[in-house]
Amino acid sequence: MATNVYPWKENLACVSTYKILVNMQQLSGAKTKFESAADLKLGRLSYFPSTTASPALIEMAAMLITREYSKLLSRDYVIAPQTSGGTWKKLMRAMEAVFADKEKTIRDLAEVVDSQVKFGDE
Repeated sequence: MATNVYPWKENLACVSTYKILVNMQQLSGAKTKFESAADLKLGRLSYFPSTTASPALIEMAAMLITREYSKLLSRDYVIAPQTSGGTWKKLMRAMEAVFADKEKTIRDLAEVVDSQVKFGDE
């Protein structure tokens, strides 16, 4: 059974996800270009603990990067819920869950952001 893969393209959701991570210096070691960033696993980014598998530390790291990421996102974009049931709290929880999973990718993060935020190009 085929699954739908979120399209990585030059729209505001994908570009903002990439640029924010670059500005946060999360991709600095990887030297990753936009075109090849989609499938980079979050466990390879700078914020993710590499010396421990402690769920408490991973959860704390995910919470901290979510706060920093959301601050930059809201600074650069007017955040409007994609759906009437969308809230800032729901977006934060969804992003935190993605950031806490080392197997998730930058594409997964962009998909979560795009599902909760209405960007100007939509």
